[in-house]
Amino acid sequence: MDKIMKMVPDLNEQGMEDPESTLRPVAAYLRPKLNNLWKDRRRALFTENIEKISRVLDALQKKLDEAFLVIQLYEKALDLFEDDPRTSHLLRTAAAPIVDILLVDLDKHNRLKNGIEVEETGDLESAPLPW
Repeated sequence: MDKIMKMVPDLNEQGMEDPESTLRPVAAYLRPKLNNLWKDRRRALFTENIEKISRVLDALQKKLDEAFLVIQLYEKALDLFEDDPRTSHLLRTAAAPIVDILLVDLDKHNRLKNGIEVEETGDLESAPLPW
């Protein structure tokens, strides 16, 4: 009541002898409705974040499956080109984009878990693969 009186000092000036008798029923009427509205919004936000987390994890799984196959291919090529140091180095550094993808998508997942808004860029576009 005191907060309302501080926010709207005109209530005393408008001739209301007992503003509490007017404001108590209004507060009693609005409080449950506002609490329910707040709970509904919180529940909707939680559900929305769960769906986003699911999409992020699905996209990550697709990227990692594809990247793992590429790493296996590079591993076989590495066995063939073991004598050439430049080619060997090139094949060894091919895993760096895969680690980048993993870190970017895990960061998205952690942000969504903590309720931080994450910009959606599409299913497989958060960290593009070099191939």
